[in-house]
Amino acid sequence: MAGIQYVFTVVLIIKKLYLIVSITGKEKQLPKPQRRGAIIILGMLAVARRSVVTDKVDVMLKIGLGSVGKVSKLSERFGLFILIVAISRPTQF
Repeated sequence: MAGIQYVFTVVLIIKKLYLIVSITGKEKQLPKPQRRGAIIILGMLAVARRSVVTDKVDVMLKIGLGSVGKVSKLSERFGLFILIVAISRPTQF
């Protein structure tokens, strides 16, 4: 039972991070550090498990190459890093 609750919690956290990252518009402007932190955490999760970002490549494209990336170069860098992780082949150890 605890395993199911853990997975459910992780899924909710990932959904919230994508919500923070994908909010646009002047009426719902979020602080840059909050958006940047969500992008960095998504990048860390992408390195651990690529499936976190493979479903939301369009969101990462908007971050890396869209208006969010134009405002913050660090967000642009991490957005593009996440895209590279999402499309790269897994390495053999």
